[in-house]
Amino acid sequence: MKKLLIIVSVILILIGIVFGGLFYLDYTDYNTAKEKRTIISYENYLNSYPSGYYTTEAKIELERAYFEKAQDTQLKKECDVYLKKYPNGKYEDDIQSLIMNIELLETKEINTVEGYYTYINKYPNTSFANNALQLLLEYTENYSNTIASYQKLLDDFPKYSISNEIKDKLINRSTWKLYYGDKESDYPIDVHPTFDGGFIALVGVETKIKTGVEIRELKIDQLIKLNEAGYEMWVIDLHKEKFGRGMFVSELNNQICLLTDKGVFFFDYNGNLIIDKYINLEPILGNYYGVNSLFCKNDAIYITSSIDNRGIILKLSEHGHILNKYVQEGETETKISSVDVDKNGNVYFIGSVKYSGVLFGKLSKDFDILINTKGLTHNHCINSGNKCWQRASGILLTHDNNLLIAGYTYDLNAQYSSKKSDKNTFIAKMDLVGKILWTKNIEGTMYGTKNIVETKKEYVLLTNSKRNSYGDFQINRIKFDGTGIKNDFQGGKYGESTKAIVRSENGYLIMGNSNGSHDGKPGFWDILMIKYNENFTKIGSTTIVSNIENTDLDINLDLNNLNEVNDFLKYYRFDYFQYGNKNNYSFTLNFYPTNSIDGVFSWTMFTLHQNGKTDVSAQRQYKYTIGRELVNNKLYINSDIGEIYLESDGTMVMHDTQRNEKYFFRFSKN
Repeated sequence: MKKLLIIVSVILILIGIVFGGLFYLDYTDYNTAKEKRTIISYENYLNSYPSGYYTTEAKIELERAYFEKAQDTQLKKECDVYLKKYPNGKYEDDIQSLIMNIELLETKEINTVEGYYTYINKYPNTSFANNALQLLLEYTENYSNTIASYQKLLDDFPKYSISNEIKDKLINRSTWKLYYGDKESDYPIDVHPTFDGGFIALVGVETKIKTGVEIRELKIDQLIKLNEAGYEMWVIDLHKEKFGRGMFVSELNNQICLLTDKGVFFFDYNGNLIIDKYINLEPILGNYYGVNSLFCKNDAIYITSSIDNRGIILKLSEHGHILNKYVQEGETETKISSVDVDKNGNVYFIGSVKYSGVLFGKLSKDFDILINTKGLTHNHCINSGNKCWQRASGILLTHDNNLLIAGYTYDLNAQYSSKKSDKNTFIAKMDLVGKILWTKNIEGTMYGTKNIVETKKEYVLLTNSKRNSYGDFQINRIKFDGTGIKNDFQGGKYGESTKAIVRSENGYLIMGNSNGSHDGKPGFWDILMIKYNENFTKIGSTTIVSNIENTDLDINLDLNNLNEVNDFLKYYRFDYFQYGNKNNYSFTLNFYPTNSIDGVFSWTMFTLHQNGKTDVSAQRQYKYTIGRELVNNKLYINSDIGEIYLESDGTMVMHDTQRNEKYFFRFSKN
């Protein structure tokens, strides 16, 4: 028995030694794995001790190691390894977030609209989708920045936390106020919406330039392309010698149409003149035609004109072919002011016959006269009888297949009364055959033909009032049935006036004048443009002040360097203006060097008539030779026309020795 106990004890001791040794190995191998903290170290431990003392803890650490590897490497394949090994693992949510973040970084690197849309739709309603939308918003600001692009984001993702920021961008993009001008007086001429949501504006600007020792004022028209946020895309100076006096601007087949007293010019949307599409109106209308409006629709150009006692409507192709012509004869002053065209090509026109009232007519597509009515609204004058007559200037086809016309009432009695205005605006609605449905008289004056628009719930008519000593403009809102007129006065401390209102695809633009409102001080008039939203209720906070570049170029010529002088003569022309009682004159010199000292220059004289017409009165060419030495810091140019010299600031002086007169020419870019 004693011997048996000894044997059992020895066996137990041996078993303890073995198990103790095994536990010690388990312990040391696990600690080694923990010190390395790698996937391989934990897997080696588990392979050696599938049922070891630390197996459960090792499995937990192994899962954590797989997660940390995915986290450290930021590789999607490592995330997939984790998800395959642990489909319902402890770090599954973290791995999914890591995958979304990795894919977001990849999407940001590619940086495309399609990529952001794909990402947001793959992970909707997550914080990562909101971050992707933020990146998409930044992309939109940098690359498109249009009202349509912001509206699409808002329509596609209305419930994200960033949606309010998109709304703010949309409001600031779609509504704004623009002041355009410099220290002289500038004036609006016309404006038209463009297919890209922006506008093309025709304006007149005044600036002062130095002509030799003389400082003179210069008037020039400009064509300005604005994007839908009111910022300039480009500006073109319309020199009168080439373009004449600007009158109206429109759009046809994604090209800009400019109507001047020299004809119709076309520009592309980069501001390039399309040379082969000029339309000369002089052979069609005569030497001294007057133009009242320009309207483009259905691949055709409609122009209204007045010559003597006749009102004229022209329908032209974009290449200048006369498609149709209508003449309204009259014994007294007859004027066709503007037209509108329906989807069938029928033309509705409005105008006036002096002392007879409003003229209304309808032409077929082929210009057959269907309706011709004179004195249409004569009975609706403020005062009855022969003491009142009316002129209509604006016409608009309405959504309910009727017509809206606007003009002013000329009250002859008021000429002799300080308590009355001699002009008040009227607006009338009539059916397509000329039957008056209602008329309203509104105090204030109205200018131009673009003065009425239709919104979703009302008509809007622009007038100018005398609410203060400077004057303001007035937005008149009239319900479709002619009731509920609401007058909103708009303007600053020193007064504004309006020229036109036009509708774009996402709002309305008012064009007019402001007398120093943008800086709070009265002074010279600036051009004012205000963009409203679709409901005509809100103006954004964006105010843009755009200053006209100074046309007085700063040049300091080295008159001893004949190469520099010849380059200057080659690339610039030289202009001189003379103002007379009846007509103004301008002279232009253009130099064509043949070598460093010799060449030919052309002398051209233009007559600028009071009606804006420009004629070439005379043109001659002369040979010239440049003197080799300076005399009193002047470089003399010898020619048969007389004494000519060039100063270092670019001033060209011509001395007519026969008349003993000096002409100071100022350079400008050819």
